[in-house]
Amino acid sequence: MILFFFAIGARIDITQANIYSLLGVLLGAILIAVKYGGFALALKWAQEKPTVRHELSARLSQASEFSFLVAYAAMQAQLLSQQAALFIQITTITTFILSTYWVVKRFPTPIAMEKNLRQD
Repeated sequence: MILFFFAIGARIDITQANIYSLLGVLLGAILIAVKYGGFALALKWAQEKPTVRHELSARLSQASEFSFLVAYAAMQAQLLSQQAALFIQITTITTFILSTYWVVKRFPTPIAMEKNLRQD
């Protein structure tokens, strides 16, 4: 599975970037905020502690890597244009980058940026 996603990522042609790529980055940032808010609200209703609610919402805010799989399959079946597939891929990658940065900057993880947050 990892090789599949790596192969898809290796096929992203940045030279094809256009306004849709910029919109993909913007949508990725918006998705992070919307998903964070949605999860935070749901976890508040579930009466989770604020610290747990904040961390879980941040960790769950990235898009699914399976969007690559769906976009790739749709493109192969000629149901999706190459530009639309690039838009989906850039949106998803943007959520990966922003979410990962957020998590390693603020929460305990083996690769945390802050020494006091590093833990296995």
